[in-house]
Amino acid sequence: MYMYTHSLFFQISLDWQCAYMCVRMGRKLESVTKFRHRNKYRDEFLHKFGVNTGNEFPHLWLNSQAKPSENEWNDIRTAFERAFFSEFSHVAEIREFVRMSNAAHQQYHQRQQQQQQQQQQQQQQQQQQQQQQQQQQQQQHNNNITTNNCSINNTHKHYQIIQCHHLLFRVLEMA
Repeated sequence: MYMYTHSLFFQISLDWQCAYMCVRMGRKLESVTKFRHRNKYRDEFLHKFGVNTGNEFPHLWLNSQAKPSENEWNDIRTAFERAFFSEFSHVAEIREFVRMSNAAHQQYHQRQQQQQQQQQQQQQQQQQQQQQQQQQQQQQHNNNITTNNCSINNTHKHYQIIQCHHLLFRVLEMA
């Protein structure tokens, strides 16, 4: 059984391997236990995820266009653990699968967080660039006012404004 889960784990993408394997393992569980007594946890698992309908991907969120929510991950993990821990006596292999499923789940959320952080950093960089552009435009505007309306005489030790337009005085008063 471990080889079955282990080989299947690397045949599908990381995001969906937990859900896909639960469905496939549910099919295996159904075939193994169909001659045994009825098990309410097994029935709950098979019914909840539609494994006994014959559909390979019985639920919408298994589609690549949909993303599982936290509650859906918890539901499928809980149903999976109930079904398998109640049916199989050799639980070490099942525990290993659950551990691998949890690791896949954590990696999925880590990638989501990294993408969000990258988006936030890009937005901050864009805002900084916009602010720098605005500051440069304002500085250029101020320089234009001084250059266009004043003639500078630098013969003295300190620069003196000899002639200034009235607009410059208004700007200085408002500043």
